[in-house]
Amino acid sequence: MRIASAVTIEALRQVHAHVERGMDPGAIRSLMDKATVALGGAPEFALVLLNESSAYPHGSHRAETVREGVSF
Repeated sequence: MRIASAVTIEALRQVHAHVERGMDPGAIRSLMDKATVALGGAPEFALVLLNESSAYPHGSHRAETVREGVSF
């Protein structure tokens, strides 16, 4: 569990550094999967919720992209 946690946290750090305005959840999810594999992990899923969709436990069906001035 410690190794899996360390891989996940490092993957999140790497992905965070590459998130840009206009990216959608699928693009961020892809970065997370690639980073996890590169670190020796096996990605199972990455739930990426942006903007107002992050207020709901499983997001929403509304298409969201990273916007300037919105924290992630």
